[in-house]
Amino acid sequence: NINNGKKRGNGRINCIAFDPNNQDIIWVGAPAGGLWKSIDGGSNWSTNTDDLPVIGVSHIAINPNNTQIMYIVTGDANAYDTYSIGVLKSIDGGNSWNTTGLSYSIEEEHVVNKLIINPNFSDSLFAITNSKILISADAGDSWTAVANGRWRDIEFKPGNPSTIYAAKQGGGSNIYRSKDGGANWTIINDGMNGGRDRPLIAVTNDNPDVVYGLFSANDDGFHGLYKSTNSGDSWVLQSNSPNILGRDHDGSSIGGQSWYNLSLGVASNNENLVYVGGINLWR
Repeated sequence: NINNGKKRGNGRINCIAFDPNNQDIIWVGAPAGGLWKSIDGGSNWSTNTDDLPVIGVSHIAINPNNTQIMYIVTGDANAYDTYSIGVLKSIDGGNSWNTTGLSYSIEEEHVVNKLIINPNFSDSLFAITNSKILISADAGDSWTAVANGRWRDIEFKPGNPSTIYAAKQGGGSNIYRSKDGGANWTIINDGMNGGRDRPLIAVTNDNPDVVYGLFSANDDGFHGLYKSTNSGDSWVLQSNSPNILGRDHDGSSIGGQSWYNLSLGVASNNENLVYVGGINLWR
């Protein structure tokens, strides 16, 4: 409906992934619209997931050592438009999908947020849910829980996947670190202020010791962006204003909707180039 001056027609997108060997192959996941693929840099798109039991996709992980092996996190992790049936796996480049050992029924109303693949041992997977961190050592056949809680984000330290960062919401919302491949986890919040909610983390190949932590405030506006240059041992607040998670383009509004849409990205070749997405996109 263009009569009210608003542009309509674009659906919400939860995630994006690029083929590591071909920059023209792009995958995106929609919260209630399935998995879509482009082979021409985004000019045209196709989908083959309409017949899956759930067509919500919240994360896409491509095996860097064999791009025919892919995983998708099903369901809508941001607004629960769809619930998760777990993690699905493809061994033919996304042409067909099968269940893994991490499987749920829709009626269980589970939420899975993200999956990452150990680049050195690609059968080693880490999945985070609204209740656990789960590890698989056999490419998704079986899973073991290593930590409880509502986990929102997880990343390997670049170049050292034995060190892992994970962001947990609730109880103050903290970033945790494991130095032993996920077996044990410790809070790393030295230098952070109180009032933190909905967290995200980001790392960059430009400087493997850098970690960013983005937090919303209790009113779903901007609490602050923190940076660590020592792998999370300590943090420095980079900024807490203007309200980059609010509705107004100049950051003058109060609150926001970070419970629903929140993103953080750091350039792979520049540790100081940071993007934050809320209602608007900020650089």
